[in-house]
Amino acid sequence: MIRVAFCSQSGQYVDAHFASCPYLFIYEIGPQGSRQLEQISFSGTEQGEDDRVARRLQALRGCSFLYCGQIGGPAAARLVQNGIYPLKVEAHTTIAAAGDRLEKLLQTNPPPWLKKQMLREPVVARETYTDVGEDVMLKIP
Repeated sequence: MIRVAFCSQSGQYVDAHFASCPYLFIYEIGPQGSRQLEQISFSGTEQGEDDRVARRLQALRGCSFLYCGQIGGPAAARLVQNGIYPLKVEAHTTIAAAGDRLEKLLQTNPPPWLKKQMLREPVVARETYTDVGEDVMLKIP
């Protein structure tokens, strides 16, 4: 089982930009099925892009993948540095369809990029974002 996050404005579609998504839906997905673990909402009171990205990155602890409609280059790099791989999807892709596709990949012979994430042992490290002024626990590959 792997933890996967979806950026969404409603909970139905993967239709939000990572840095401004109002909701992250966290699922656990495996070859035998999937289940929603939590829904994380953001208040919109974050100050600046670094603050928005840092708060979302903190919420993604333990996730291996992030599905989103759009993501900026610097934010994508920060995710990858922390062992979370962003996956952009086409417009009108539902969370259910994206999850089903990943589940089917897990049932067959997963591609190398998926096997790598399934087998990695995350190491917990502490990183401080001085511009946010808070400690954030992150997964480092």
